Amino acid sequence: MVLLLGFCALLLLVAAIGIYAARTVERLSNDEVAEVARQSLRRNLLKQADESLTAATTAVRDCLMGLDESAAEPHRKQARQAWQDAENAIAKYREAAGDHAALTGRLTNELTLYWALAETTIQLDQKSRRTAATTVFVDQLVPLRDQFLNTLEELQRLEWQDLRSVAEQSDAIAGKARRRMWAGVGGACLLAALIVAFSFWHLKSLETSAISNYAEAATAAVELSNLSGRLFRSQEEERKRIAREIHDDFGQRMATLLYELSSLSERKDATQPMSAAIEGARERLAELAKDIQNLSRGLHSAVLEKIGLVAAIRSDCALIAHRTHLEVNFESTGSYPRLPEEIALPVYRVYQEAMQNVIKHAKAGRADVSLSVENAHLTLRVKDYGIGFETSSLSSQTSLGLVTMRERLRIAGGKLRVHSTPSRGTEIEASVPLPDA
Repeated sequence: MVLLLGFCALLLLVAAIGIYAARTVERLSNDEVAEVARQSLRRNLLKQADESLTAATTAVRDCLMGLDESAAEPHRKQARQAWQDAENAIAKYREAAGDHAALTGRLTNELTLYWALAETTIQLDQKSRRTAATTVFVDQLVPLRDQFLNTLEELQRLEWQDLRSVAEQSDAIAGKARRRMWAGVGGACLLAALIVAFSFWHLKSLETSAISNYAEAATAAVELSNLSGRLFRSQEEERKRIAREIHDDFGQRMATLLYELSSLSERKDATQPMSAAIEGARERLAELAKDIQNLSRGLHSAVLEKIGLVAAIRSDCALIAHRTHLEVNFESTGSYPRLPEEIALPVYRVYQEAMQNVIKHAKAGRADVSLSVENAHLTLRVKDYGIGFETSSLSSQTSLGLVTMRERLRIAGGKLRVHSTPSRGTEIEASVPLPDA
């Protein structure tokens, strides 16, 4: 929540900076463009008035200095037109420059005086114009023109001052906006630094917590693995003890009873019915002794301990095929060294559990068992051709045998794979790495 709020605040701050910058630029652009346009118009009007007055002065001079009366009239028309243009420019400027009304009025009066004298002069006849050329034009018109131009120059100077004032105001606004934006950027950077610092601290604490939890989980996993190993070892020791008890105690006692029953059936004083009854009891006792022997063998295989894994599995397959309706095919490929008990025993127990599942649940008439050495791994495969099942439906409650097999192989460093398809059978594959020796 802190990180989310921090990021939201940072985004809002950046958005506010962007909006403020956009509005400031728009304001500066609009104000400056409008003012520059206004100042440009006013300067153009002053320039137009200056040029028109210069043209009028030139036309008046040419009219006064001309020797031919017929050439005076075009100069009069040119002078009047130039004066009219200057007057129009001044009138437009007076409308646009209300802040310079005094100078604009003075400029208008000076233009009126100049043109009143010039109009009177250019209306004189040729002889009078020649006389007035020097007295009126030089002594009166030129000073009036210079006075007008001085006033015009003063107005232009004020216009330039106004333009500089607008530029200074724009610079002040831009500077203020720049300072505010830098302050906003600084605040954003500070907020970002705080977010980064908080994120680093929070991630560091999460990392520390994760490492601690992982260490606890790893310790618990090791302890669980050790516990599983001890439980399986204890179970095997208990199986060995029970198997020895059955073999040494019950087996011997069964053998003694069988011997005694055989002796009774061979006695001469035994009647025929008694001998038949004793022989039936001896056969049933022999069958019971065989079942007890098989139970002892299932608890602890002497063949596995004395001869090895291949012989133990081959013997068990033959026994299962003899005792049940199941056709069991065993195949062994590769060379097998003397396997240590911590490898041979888990593989043998996986084989036993897999075959029990085939007998109890598969409803199959055939099973294939193979043992091979592949890529420095001992691989056991038990495949049936029964009803199969959906592997996704397995759970810890319904597949306790699979859980036990996986745990046994995990302790030995191996893996268990279950491949099954409904109506196509099941294959159990157990793989355990072989020791380098």
